[in-house]
Amino acid sequence: MSSIASAPGWKARFLADDEIDGTRVVTLVAWALVEASDGMTEIVGIVQRSPTAEAPDAWFRLADEIEGFQGYTFTGLVTQGPGDD
Repeated sequence: MSSIASAPGWKARFLADDEIDGTRVVTLVAWALVEASDGMTEIVGIVQRSPTAEAPDAWFRLADEIEGFQGYTFTGLVTQGPGDD
């Protein structure tokens, strides 16, 4: 990994049999600039999986290395107006 940057409003899409529309979206932790062995670079999203009872070890991974990865989607930013608390 060459560098990372924040990814506000971006999510990764994955196939998910247990969801109504067949996909699950996961918020990106960051974007990573990754250099391949051939010297080419690409920007890839990083996702986190929190620990669960079935899988107690949390991890960070490049989204495109996870089974079922379909791509990225921008869902927008949540903002507050003046005086909103």
